[in-house]
Amino acid sequence: MMNNRANQNNGFGNAANKVSVDAAAFGAKFQSKGEVYRFLTHDCGTYLPKYDTVTVYHMKELASG
Repeated sequence: MMNNRANQNNGFGNAANKVSVDAAAFGAKFQSKGEVYRFLTHDCGTYLPKYDTVTVYHMKELASG
């Protein structure tokens, strides 16, 4: 419940805050698996398993929506 309140306060989890980014812009900002993992877990608040068990393809699916 507390996590939901935090998500509401910072805008994450709100459909109105979705932004479309093309692959070239995403690739220019994030150039490694570690950078994408850090973005998804810290900036987006996504729960992911341990870094070693997550594939690039899984993160691609999450980032694309």
